[in-house]
Amino acid sequence: MRLKGSQRREKILKAAKKLFAQKGFKGTTTKMLAQEAGISESSLYKYFSSKEEIYLNLLEQKIKDIGFYFPIKSKNSLKDTLKSIVVQFLKRNTKDPSFVKIFLYASLEEHEISKNILSKLRNIFFSRLESLFQIWIQEKKIKKMDKHLLSKFFFGLLYYSLLLKTIFPDDEFNDYTIEEIANNLTEIFLEGVLYEQK
Repeated sequence: MRLKGSQRREKILKAAKKLFAQKGFKGTTTKMLAQEAGISESSLYKYFSSKEEIYLNLLEQKIKDIGFYFPIKSKNSLKDTLKSIVVQFLKRNTKDPSFVKIFLYASLEEHEISKNILSKLRNIFFSRLESLFQIWIQEKKIKKMDKHLLSKFFFGLLYYSLLLKTIFPDDEFNDYTIEEIANNLTEIFLEGVLYEQK
């Protein structure tokens, strides 16, 4: 059965996700991409003009995915909203850690496309978090603090948890379910670890 153009593009992007996760942008050639997608290198150029365009298309898909982690309008408590973000983020990215690897490569390779995409991705993700923290500060649910730092500290806990589940596996950490991690991460972030002084 002959594949449609859109199906062939998807097949190329699927091959690209696998190879960019294994070898990074610099270590992946168009010849490799074509072989992995099961097509000739000349056929590859019918769908994408360059390796850069394939890479850009792949990473743009991930940027569109960011909304998945954030509730559009949440009637949940602050704690439940943050827990939900942690659970969605960890579930989606531990199920398929390809993008975690691609973004780590992108940070190390430091080519212009990676810098732009990483910057865009961070800006979108952090601006969503900052909006939530700003609302909660205005509603006096959390202390008046720098929303930029709050979002980065929260994401730091979240992202390192993801790395321990995927890239740097830790046996003890892997014994915890995603829900247990979400509960603990959110509790530590919001409440700290000190007993309340009476």
